[in-house]
Amino acid sequence: MQKQRLVCALVASLALSIPAPGLASPSAPIVETASGRIAGTADGTILSWKGIPFAAPPVKELRWRAPQDPASWTGVRQATQFGASCPQTLVTPTQLSPLEKTDEDCLYLNIWAPDGAPDAKRKLPVMVWLHGGGFIAGAGSERQFDGSALARHGVILVTLNYRLGRLGFFAHPALSKEQSGAPRGNYGLLDQIAALRWVQRNIAAFGGDPGNITLFGESAGGFSTLALMGSPLARGLFHKAIVESGAVRMNARDIARDTPSAPSAESMGRTWAESLGIHGDDAASLKALRALPVERVAPAAPTMAEIMAIMQTSGPMVDGQVLPATLAEIFAARRQAHIPMIVGSNSLEGDVWSFADGGYTTIPIMPKTAAQILAHVPADKRSAIHAHYAAAANGNAARADGMVRSDAFLGAMTFKVAREAFQAAPVWLYRFDARPAQTRKTVPGAPHGTEIFYVFGTLDRFPFKGDLADEADRNLSARMLQYWTSFARDGTPRTGGPTDWPRFDPARPAQLAFDTGRTRLEPVTHGDILNALAALAF
Repeated sequence: MQKQRLVCALVASLALSIPAPGLASPSAPIVETASGRIAGTADGTILSWKGIPFAAPPVKELRWRAPQDPASWTGVRQATQFGASCPQTLVTPTQLSPLEKTDEDCLYLNIWAPDGAPDAKRKLPVMVWLHGGGFIAGAGSERQFDGSALARHGVILVTLNYRLGRLGFFAHPALSKEQSGAPRGNYGLLDQIAALRWVQRNIAAFGGDPGNITLFGESAGGFSTLALMGSPLARGLFHKAIVESGAVRMNARDIARDTPSAPSAESMGRTWAESLGIHGDDAASLKALRALPVERVAPAAPTMAEIMAIMQTSGPMVDGQVLPATLAEIFAARRQAHIPMIVGSNSLEGDVWSFADGGYTTIPIMPKTAAQILAHVPADKRSAIHAHYAAAANGNAARADGMVRSDAFLGAMTFKVAREAFQAAPVWLYRFDARPAQTRKTVPGAPHGTEIFYVFGTLDRFPFKGDLADEADRNLSARMLQYWTSFARDGTPRTGGPTDWPRFDPARPAQLAFDTGRTRLEPVTHGDILNALAALAF
């Protein structure tokens, strides 16, 4: 049972949904894209277009290939319903939204804009969202990602799907032979890049400014944002970045080089293919792989062993083109895009929400206890680290344990990213410590993914009694919307209120703390402890 709960937790942001289709209104805006005209939905204040293909369906011969341009159409295409989510596990307790439909034909994006936006002269700031889900789950159509609140703040919001699991991240010697010299393996990241290229070509017709695009995401989406900052293939496609709970351990498996501790992605791909009876690395083997039913590649109801195997092999890899090196190496050498960035983490990152039987609980995403984590720390530093967290938790041992696990999983690496990236461009650091009113008395901090509902202004979509969010929740959400959208407009997060948010400075490190009913600037006094945790290998 504990293993099952852990696996559910590791796909933290599985919140998948395709909300009920919107109905086309008589005043539905028609926009001319490079592929053809599309009609969306208007509700009087917000315009939306859903299910827009940004690439050809990655099926048959296009499975495990870089995304190709979408086909053109004649007439007016109705863009009023979300496209299918990419194939993945259908049901887990950590889903934030129900999943309705998956299909290998899944490369679609969605757009929200203020009323009257479709005018190339408007040049509104654009925000492009990358969903989380551990690279094995998620969709741009999740109901908590409704872009209406962001659009009301004067930005154009884009969400998108990208290939997941073995369909999105897969290497095999036969593929390397076929695609020699071409980017391969990181098909999910290539989908994200293709979506950004689509935005560059088309967003002006929606009233957006292709020269002012902010890429942001949470969990795997935040890690993807960092990966695209480090990718030469994404250079110039976006101009600012927001990384929410995405600065996890920044190493990656090599696509072809085996090491004693980490077999290459190709070796793991070969092993999986052989387990299905597909041997060799010739064209016949590749044809057999592409002929596999999607259920064999991305099962909707996998066994626990299958989930573990998919998770182990899915995610960005060093391929020499999309990622020329690990992100740790790229950021340490300051070879990432030198663009303004907001980066932050939550106060209870070691845990994730779980919803079942109409209730809620939290389950671990970082399975190690504080004692197990500190066992990896040099002996002369353990007592100081233990004393710091004990004091910060006011002597509450369970709370202190959660704080250590949270920082070891994400907080420490977030601090490291801010410390390294500030040398290249402005950085703002935050810590999020709020949770909806209906959970406040029982959950001691903000679990992984909580801030999403505040950033998108969708507290009513929280899976447990979202209608009980209180005025303090709504006020905090309003402030976060102001910070995020002001950053998208001109690269400086601000609200015009009393709390200033200065740039990160490692000489005097500070972070903006988002807490229930308030925000405050607080010094980071334990930077040496965070540095020690960031250096751990486990």
